[in-house]
Amino acid sequence: MMAGTGNDDALNKREAVRRDVYDRIGQDLQQIMPAFAALDEGLPDLQSTPQDRARTIYGLLTALGELPASKARVTPPDWDERAAEPPSAADWAKLRRTIGLPPAPDTTEAKLDQIMATVRRLENRGLRELPAASSGPVIAPAIASASRAPLFSKAADSYHERLRATHGDHYDELKYIRHRKQVFLAICGDRPVDRYTSDDLQHFINRVRFLPPNHSKQKNFTIATIDRLIDAQEASGQPGLSESTLVNNYLGKVKTILRHGCASVAVPFALEKARIIIPKGVPKARQKFLPAHDDMNRIFRIGVESGLLADTMLPLLGFLTGRRLGLMVFLHGGDIRQEHGCWIVTPRSHVEVNGQLMPVPIKTSESLGAYVLHDFLAEIGFVDWVRARPRFVFEALHETQDPADTASKRLARLFRSAGLDPETHKAFHGLRHLKIAESRDAGIDARTTRLQVGHELGSVHDRYGGTTMRPSEMQLLARAALPTDIDWSVFRNLDYDRLALARPHRGVRRAGNGGAVQ
Repeated sequence: MMAGTGNDDALNKREAVRRDVYDRIGQDLQQIMPAFAALDEGLPDLQSTPQDRARTIYGLLTALGELPASKARVTPPDWDERAAEPPSAADWAKLRRTIGLPPAPDTTEAKLDQIMATVRRLENRGLRELPAASSGPVIAPAIASASRAPLFSKAADSYHERLRATHGDHYDELKYIRHRKQVFLAICGDRPVDRYTSDDLQHFINRVRFLPPNHSKQKNFTIATIDRLIDAQEASGQPGLSESTLVNNYLGKVKTILRHGCASVAVPFALEKARIIIPKGVPKARQKFLPAHDDMNRIFRIGVESGLLADTMLPLLGFLTGRRLGLMVFLHGGDIRQEHGCWIVTPRSHVEVNGQLMPVPIKTSESLGAYVLHDFLAEIGFVDWVRARPRFVFEALHETQDPADTASKRLARLFRSAGLDPETHKAFHGLRHLKIAESRDAGIDARTTRLQVGHELGSVHDRYGGTTMRPSEMQLLARAALPTDIDWSVFRNLDYDRLALARPHRGVRRAGNGGAVQ
């Protein structure tokens, strides 16, 4: 236990020294780091001890400066003139070949002005005056060793490309990765991914917390103005991003990029368990209420009055099945079949669109488990109508670039129209919670409910007997009593063909008879 603590302290001290060096001379090091990298690869025999490494750095700076060793103005703090003989002409020649410089000119007075300017800046920034803790085996790797890891910008681009190649151009996560990359670079700058520390992540959180919600949708917003935007929001005293958004959507995605970059070159990701403090004053997630039955009556009525199939049937399907919206948007006529006297849906992971396989937006493997349709859906003719259509049920949604996102936005508007404030009430996803709560109130076994809504089974005990529903479970769900205080009559006598053909009119609120047969 004590040994582990000592190792942690040593690592922390080493990281602190490395950060100090980069903060003080990082700009100059960027200019000469490629040469150091080449040196590390070409002269491994000189890396065995701190003295050897210091001598190497000293020789490199001298060689780059075209000055003899006796006139060098910059001496690393752990260089000891008595430790070894001064480098010979052969040593200088070897250094020059390693880093790709031409042979030294005849006159020792000739020098490379740009490199010497860098050397002078190194001296002026206090390379000779680094604290004692920086000497010895710590300072040399910090200066002489170029990171093998990619820059954050390159790691972000690589991760973005991996997601794009895996999930396609329209994968929703891509836009978030692009945005988080830009925000992080604006706040913390671009470095090799293994050169960031927990202090950098803390600084990122301390700054990004002041971003206004939905800032990227503001008119004239650009990344170039992000510092001014953060400063203005902080000065205004208005709340910025919520804790959940900070942790999951900003810090989480940044760490994912850092982790990906480190893994790409087999470099340990040292910040995996870094403790980041969420500042006081960051808004916490507000408790939100589930829709009540009187809310459901309004949602159902407004949905039917819209004259649109998605607005009419998706809230009903969500209430009766508890399944996620994205999965139901991809409901296909071939997905429904009868088992043990019950109608069930067996979701698919991919569907064919225009001759190409398209992934269905499933969240977990459990989402592909079969779920039961309540007998009411067969009673109102919906099941027969769907089974007669060998295509997407909600075809109009699939005419858009992102069907699931379109459905989410449309139903969010529907819920607001029904009087459910998104700040105080859960929207469509609340139907999933509501289904679980209603099943619990009805005494339905938790295992049955988990399988129905597509949740992972909670224990080994639950998995005994298989991970699919038994006939008795299907029948229980299909014939469960419906709440008596909900007006189910709005779903009777619907003309599904008419609903399916209707399309929303932008900017015009639809109202009508919901495709009811006259």
